[in-house]
Amino acid sequence: MNILNAFWFLILVISIILLIVFGIKRKKKTQKAKTPRFQVRNIPALEHFEVQQGMAIESGTRMHVAAGTADLTSQQAAASILGIEVMEALARNSAASDRPLLSTTSDGTVSIMLQGRLRHVYKDLNLPDLYRPQLAQMTGPTPYSYAAGTLPLLHDEHVSVNVIAGQLGPEVALIAEAGRRENAFLMGGSSEPSAQALLYAMADDPLIGEEVFAAPEYLQRGARESAASLKVQDLLRLGLVAFLIVGSLLKLVGVL
Repeated sequence: MNILNAFWFLILVISIILLIVFGIKRKKKTQKAKTPRFQVRNIPALEHFEVQQGMAIESGTRMHVAAGTADLTSQQAAASILGIEVMEALARNSAASDRPLLSTTSDGTVSIMLQGRLRHVYKDLNLPDLYRPQLAQMTGPTPYSYAAGTLPLLHDEHVSVNVIAGQLGPEVALIAEAGRRENAFLMGGSSEPSAQALLYAMADDPLIGEEVFAAPEYLQRGARESAASLKVQDLLRLGLVAFLIVGSLLKLVGVL
């Protein structure tokens, strides 16, 4: 009986999938040929950030990216990689400005990667003489020492845009408050729930949930790597949802 139920359940799932596939194909036929094959949804925080980014570059002030405290060997390595990608995207936009972008981290390996990617940006833009290793700093080896080392930079370097993109905990409140005292625009998100809650209350434009991982695509429109990453994220999310639904139904019919 369980095998029979599983058979009919499989038929139902296949039927639903076929209906969705044919429905999507039909919808595509009605769209114009010039419509992009992949479109991203609007995220208000990232849309507003484009204006703030332009204002910082035009006014001769500096942007700061906090890449967080996670190292590349931990389970939070993806958050550090995100911070590196955000730094690279913003560095390309501000490389030739009077005050190029500044990035900070608490991990030595991530600091080296930030410097390496930053060097690559300046070389790619034919501006190798403008590269400075001090633009990517390790300000402290622990979460709170990292925050303490970052605070004076926000004042001394005339930061007007503060971006949080990495793994941070409650110490993010110190960085956010220091930027607030400098009237710096704050945007960001974190994979840590405590930091996410603080940023929701303190940031001008918080990034909620997976929105922070979509930031590189919005900050460098047209880059195939970031667009591919965003597509993979969506596919994995859909696959996880489908897995949970199928597993629940199989459990319901007694197969599992």
